[in-house]
Amino acid sequence: MLKRVILLMIVTSIALFSFTIVSIEAFAHYGEPLSGYGTANIDGIRSLGEWDGAHIISVFGDKSDSSMLLVMNDEDNLYIALYVIDSILTPNDQFGIMFDNSHNGVFDVNDDSGGFSGLGISGDGYFNGTEWIADSKTHGKGAAQNDGSRNFMEFSKPLKSGDENDFNLSIGDTVGFCVTYVREGIATDSTQYGPACRLLINDQKLYGDIVLTPFSINWHGLMAMDATKRNVDFGETIDYQGYLYGDNLVKDQVVTITISEQETGTTILTNSLVPSSESIDYFENTAWTFSFEVDTSQNDFTDGYSYVVEAKYVEKSTKLNFLIKPDTKPDLKEKASDAGEAIVEAGSETSELVIEAGKEAGKVIIDAGGEAAEKGVIVGEIVAEKSKETGQVIMEKGSEGIEEIQEKGGGCLIATAAYGTELAPQIQFLREVRDNVIMSTESGTAFMMGFNQLYYSFSPTIADIERENPTFQEGVRVFIIPMISTLSIMTLAEEGNDIHIVGLGMLIVGLNLGLYVVSPVIIGFIVHKKIKISKKII
Repeated sequence: MLKRVILLMIVTSIALFSFTIVSIEAFAHYGEPLSGYGTANIDGIRSLGEWDGAHIISVFGDKSDSSMLLVMNDEDNLYIALYVIDSILTPNDQFGIMFDNSHNGVFDVNDDSGGFSGLGISGDGYFNGTEWIADSKTHGKGAAQNDGSRNFMEFSKPLKSGDENDFNLSIGDTVGFCVTYVREGIATDSTQYGPACRLLINDQKLYGDIVLTPFSINWHGLMAMDATKRNVDFGETIDYQGYLYGDNLVKDQVVTITISEQETGTTILTNSLVPSSESIDYFENTAWTFSFEVDTSQNDFTDGYSYVVEAKYVEKSTKLNFLIKPDTKPDLKEKASDAGEAIVEAGSETSELVIEAGKEAGKVIIDAGGEAAEKGVIVGEIVAEKSKETGQVIMEKGSEGIEEIQEKGGGCLIATAAYGTELAPQIQFLREVRDNVIMSTESGTAFMMGFNQLYYSFSPTIADIERENPTFQEGVRVFIIPMISTLSIMTLAEEGNDIHIVGLGMLIVGLNLGLYVVSPVIIGFIVHKKIKISKKII
């Protein structure tokens, strides 16, 4: 009883929603013809690969709406599926499809219809010349499930049921159709394809077309192929890469490769390939790749001939040409043979001359070698003596240089490491103040000697840390900037004037104590005091 009620509800919805008054006009068919080959399991689930052979179009609005219609057939059934945006599947969600059996643009007696509800209970109907009525002999199967955002609804109908109220179709026929979707018992213009399923007085009825296709002509994709080179020398290998891409490819099918002479059409070789099971992005399409090589040293390839490489997939194919360059090797071989004999003959004569000259040169080399050995011994003794004298001078000068460096105070290791080079302007400035100002007086020289003993006890360690740690090096550079700036005061001192040097030196020491010691202490005291006040207030 429940089944009949739901069946009646579906057919009634279709009738009330779509076909209340018949127009005597013929109506246009809408959109591209749909065709695809495959077999579906009607369970409301789109299994992997199940609908790969279907023709897919957008319905009920733009593609952004993600409402899609899928159509395909096999030898026995027509399969139609609907992906439609809907958050929940209810018994009042209904899928309906009406067929223009004769494809004449008007509803005739016994034009077919079908559909099912959210419960998956199918209905069947036909047009009696005035209205759509339920067919007690239900032929068709439907199922639906929801994935949280969309309903997926599958429906199948036999091409030849034997029922006079159903369509009777064969492969190659075209049938008109109209699809409706009723959400919660409510149908709108936005849930019709296509796009005006509702038939009112003097309205134009727009149908879609379904073309029943055999497997052999099922194709909605494209094929592309390229090669690494087109003009080759005889014996070279050409690499080819092919792509199957587009809508609704029939995967795991064989690609046939044929190579033939361009002028005569004679087939040189054929090969069959299965494209890769892993898809890639090819331009803006999903594509399956295949690849192969052509070895021009095999089969019956001929120098100077052009060949056609054709890759064929179902009824679509693509072609490329390649040319084997004319072979110039025969002429080269003959010339090479003559040249080879001349080279051998000349080589024999040349080798005899070389041997004779080598014997004479050997005698000269031996005599000259003896003389050179004697002179070498004498030169060696002189060099050894000079080396001893030079070594003594180097030791004496080195001692004097070390003493002079100690007197002058060496280099500023920490500052040099901070700036990375002794050529930095800051390092040059420090050196000039030390050598030309401070050490121009006896008191300044005495100060630098005492300062160096302290400074060089720790400066090498700090300099090594700077070289290993760029962050520390940058911090030292920032830290010594105020000190270098205060040293510029020393340029005011008169060269050789002890009073100036001592006075300005004490001023600089005072400034640096203020900058590096007194100021941080005062700032710390003020911050500490404010923190205590804040705590009392709280």
